[in-house]
Amino acid sequence: KAFTSTALSMLEKENKLKLDDKMTRWMPQFRLYDAASTEQVTVRDVLCHRLGLQTFQGDFTHWDSNLSRGEIIGLLAKHRPKYPFRTTWGYCNAGFLAAGELIPTITGKSWDDFIKERLLIPLNMKRTYTHCDSIINNQNVARPHTVLESRMDSLNYPHIDNLGPAGSMSSSISDMARWVTMLLDSGRLD
Repeated sequence: KAFTSTALSMLEKENKLKLDDKMTRWMPQFRLYDAASTEQVTVRDVLCHRLGLQTFQGDFTHWDSNLSRGEIIGLLAKHRPKYPFRTTWGYCNAGFLAAGELIPTITGKSWDDFIKERLLIPLNMKRTYTHCDSIINNQNVARPHTVLESRMDSLNYPHIDNLGPAGSMSSSISDMARWVTMLLDSGRLD
């Protein structure tokens, strides 16, 4: 999510969008449960998790699913908000996905390619990936585990490329140190 919001902020700095633009300006098919919220929702609202949804409302139905990014965004219209629009924070992966999917509309590049070209390559983040297969097929990574029937058992990584802009990235501690150093030094590194 940090990479997605940084990418959108970069596009704002380049005058290619504004965080206060309506989502429907860039994504006419974007819909929330009610027409009034749909009409008002901005890029900033989505990035701030203030759509009126309860934390994780509907999110886990998309986890490790075969739904496309567009299908997941379309399902936002089915989720009846628990709170009034803009009044309460509620973590929403599908909303963040929608924000990230503005990048292809604005730049003509996929979210994955934009993140790689504009952030990962310039920051020399060689062990950071936007696709799950990169970590699933990598032997030099930490693996999730759980205790199952009194024994330690490894878990499979979920396939969440369809939620890319909301959290499909994997990285190394040295790459993340480069990311944090850049953030702490006003967008500069080395």
